[in-house]
Amino acid sequence: MILNANPSSAAKGTSGDAAKPATTATKPAGGKIASVPSNILGAEEYRRGVAEAKAHPEDHHDHPAGRTAQHDGHGKALLLVNEWEREKAAGRYSGRIVWCMCFASFLGLQLNERFGTPAAALFLAPWVFLILFRIPRMAEFVLADWLVLLSPCFATLSALWSSEPPWSMRIGVEYMATVVVGIAAARLVDRRIVLTSMLAALVLVMIGSFAVTIKSLGIHAIHGMTGLYGSKNQFASNSALILICAVYLVIYVRATIIQKLFGFGLVGLALLGVYGGHSAGTIVSIAAVAMTAVALRIMRNYGKAAILLIMPFLFIIPFFFILADTGELFGNFLQFFGKDKTLTGRTDLWGTAFHEIGQRLLLGKGYGAFWRIGNPEAEKLWALFHIDTRVGFNFHNEYLNTAVDLGILGLLINVTLLVCVATRSFQLRLNQPETQLTAVHSMFLFFLYLTSVEQEFFYTFLLSPVILCLAWADRGTGRKPDQQVTRVVSRPPASAKTPP
Repeated sequence: MILNANPSSAAKGTSGDAAKPATTATKPAGGKIASVPSNILGAEEYRRGVAEAKAHPEDHHDHPAGRTAQHDGHGKALLLVNEWEREKAAGRYSGRIVWCMCFASFLGLQLNERFGTPAAALFLAPWVFLILFRIPRMAEFVLADWLVLLSPCFATLSALWSSEPPWSMRIGVEYMATVVVGIAAARLVDRRIVLTSMLAALVLVMIGSFAVTIKSLGIHAIHGMTGLYGSKNQFASNSALILICAVYLVIYVRATIIQKLFGFGLVGLALLGVYGGHSAGTIVSIAAVAMTAVALRIMRNYGKAAILLIMPFLFIIPFFFILADTGELFGNFLQFFGKDKTLTGRTDLWGTAFHEIGQRLLLGKGYGAFWRIGNPEAEKLWALFHIDTRVGFNFHNEYLNTAVDLGILGLLINVTLLVCVATRSFQLRLNQPETQLTAVHSMFLFFLYLTSVEQEFFYTFLLSPVILCLAWADRGTGRKPDQQVTRVVSRPPASAKTPP
């Protein structure tokens, strides 16, 4: 659909339409007549967007007004505007104060397991303030993103049949709040602010983790450290997020030499964090994310059939090597990370999980009701794995943990959500070029791969549910360029003309 808008005509119109922005319409060859408010692009925004598009065509598509595809003989600019960019043009929170608020929120989220309620309050408070000023828009976004709310709604509802009703209700509401924050971050705040503040909080907590560990235990203790997190696996996974952001920063951001060196420094710091976390699941998930990125690049450049040429190298050949070695190769890999063939007792955990699922197959025991003090099965597992604190433990598998808590029905809801988000995410990355703003989709994919050995998306006060909401909010940008809405902007006024 081609839309025509003239920025210079915004002030024109009849007296009865004085409150309305003027609109113009055009009928392209073979197209439909449509119109758009002509004040969507102001003169200054037009000039800045077109100038950046001319200077850096590879980078212009992430500007709300700068997606210039070509110029026709009448001096008109074709702007490919997708849903995401229209939302940005409509106005999102931005600025240094908002950045600081987001940074404080993500900092509280990272420190939640260490400091509890004060950190959780720090995570939630900035978003309550931001949402209060955009309640009507937030209500629209909540309705639009209803799919991501199904899981927390069902988790909260499980208090009706839970063996621990007050606890299931409490953490269900906390899970709901986490997802609502994710929707607000995805819809109300500029994406660059969200990503950079998130990265800054992750880096600060990582540096603090190294400082605390080295000061209290010595430098030799960084291997397998937990730092300021609740477990070494969480420390490793958040280090992997820094690695993903740093790689995107180095590859996709137009930057000075100093900024590039800073990006490479973050890569080194993140690799040190992954080493310190000593998590086999994290390393395998990072490798899977990298292979997926390579496969998507090949498919974008050479067509979808090209992936068949690299499939043997990604999956089939390693699979046959493992079979031919009768499991010894896999055992050696686990031994390298200090694990036995039971994945450090995970098979015992999973056996207990299957037993619990069989007892309450349809609806489960209730959200979070299994890992409660006084539950004999939970007490036995805590003793077996020497978990003296009796907190922060799970079945190390997203799907088993969900089935124990919410039954087969809850598992179906969560798997449906993950499949929908993953499908849209792959569609976006296949049909659009990678940019620094699509780093969130690699983060989502990392957590998705990690669900086989960890509990990630469907729990309270974790970063992964926020990442899921960010990825789902981008679903409208996954269309192919020829399927996107195209707007033709007429020749700008004299004050908006760009220099030749």
